[in-house]
Amino acid sequence: ETSMNLEGLSPNQEQGVTMQDALVELSALDAQLRVTGAEDSEPEALAQLRRGLLAGTIAPEEAILRARALLDARSEYH
Repeated sequence: ETSMNLEGLSPNQEQGVTMQDALVELSALDAQLRVTGAEDSEPEALAQLRRGLLAGTIAPEEAILRARALLDARSEYH
């Protein structure tokens, strides 16, 4: 089910979403949030996700889903 939400991120579907995929996605979402004027807690929340990803405490798929949820919540708020 999560693969449907994460389409197009990894060229090798058997491998699943890699840490590199997640870092690229987090960077893109961070840029998108900053363009929309994100000055609330979003930049720090993304930084925490990035740290958790690098530390191995958050799976790449989970990091992406949480980051996208932040962007979605911001879109609905504004």
